Amino acid sequence: MFLIPLSPEQRRTTDGLLHMVVKDKDMFSMSNAFVGEAYLHFGEVPDTPAPISSLPQQHLPLTRPDNIDGDAIKALESRQGDKQAREFLKKQRQKMPSKQFFSLG
Repeated sequence: MFLIPLSPEQRRTTDGLLHMVVKDKDMFSMSNAFVGEAYLHFGEVPDTPAPISSLPQQHLPLTRPDNIDGDAIKALESRQGDKQAREFLKKQRQKMPSKQFFSLG
């Protein structure tokens, strides 16, 4: 359970999203494996004086990208001199499933 206070200005953001990332912390190394991510619209965050323990739990589906081959990614890849674009692409690639794991389902 955690609290994320939103200012009135943030609440009025039409398409504001809260982006949550779940990682598996490896106790024996410095790496944290990406498990999944979830998004919640600011408008879905309850604005109430009630104690948080009285609010119903919200279960958000975790998603994980299965490919990064879209036109937007290709456009960012062409911006070689843009450090922010390179960092964004690096983070997106780290989210991709590792080829060393496979599904038995």
